Amino acid sequence: MFYKIIADIVVLLHFLWIIFLVFGALIGRRHKVVKVLHILGMGFAIIIQIFGWYCPLTYLEVW
Repeated sequence: MFYKIIADIVVLLHFLWIIFLVFGALIGRRHKVVKVLHILGMGFAIIIQIFGWYCPLTYLEVW
């Protein structure tokens, strides 16, 4: 039961991360820290796609 709750939390975090990557540029216009995190996150997402790796959160979801 505990693992299911943790898995649900990880799925929620994964969803929020994806939403941040899609819409983070809108928030980043006003906040420099958000802009930097968004650029780093997009770079990480691009590297994952180029090399065909899985997101670390995906490993936690199926563990």
